[in-house]
Amino acid sequence: MLDWSMGPMADKNVDGAPLLDDQTLTLLARQLRGTTHAKLRFIGDDRDFEHALANVLLALGISSESEHIADVAPSPQRRFSFRYEGSTVIVTVALEVAADHY
Repeated sequence: MLDWSMGPMADKNVDGAPLLDDQTLTLLARQLRGTTHAKLRFIGDDRDFEHALANVLLALGISSESEHIADVAPSPQRRFSFRYEGSTVIVTVALEVAADHY
């Protein structure tokens, strides 16, 4: 099990709850294994979450860039979707989808 209790992964929201839970952090660590760069595409706006995600990527040794997109069709059913191009991953993050839908 990965220990995310310290460092940049410990970012909290206003209520003191982690912005990224252990299940999300484990998913990201597994899906991003072997990648060196991530292109983050955000649907929705949550700057704190975006910052926390960028910090996690840095902690994993992955450089990143981000952009906001209006929406995609069909609407996403999962919060994260991954597309791989060599050692780069394109991660679409649908912020409006419940965190428990991976």
